[in-house]
Amino acid sequence: WGASMQAPMENLKNLSLSVPDLLKTVKQFVQPDKHGQLDQMLNRYLSKELGKQQLQLELRSVAGRDALRQALLAHVPQIGELAKKRELQERELVADALTAMGMPQQG
Repeated sequence: WGASMQAPMENLKNLSLSVPDLLKTVKQFVQPDKHGQLDQMLNRYLSKELGKQQLQLELRSVAGRDALRQALLAHVPQIGELAKKRELQERELVADALTAMGMPQQG
């Protein structure tokens, strides 16, 4: 899925996300001319002609990284919230470390 998709995909492991639901959501973020390819992909996946890894590769190729990211965030909004919380925690850790070292904090 690529480096920027790593964290959302890790968070998805604990969530139930069906392939048909995901592809339906992906369709909202791609041009209509790609819908047929997505439907074919889903049919091949459901008939076991396409494995999960191959589905991921084809999905990224057809839909594109941005559409996939948007679909995942739309389907599972808490992913975005988790990323924001992690970023805030990292900032607080850096600020605490700077304070502990007696260094002034910047804006």
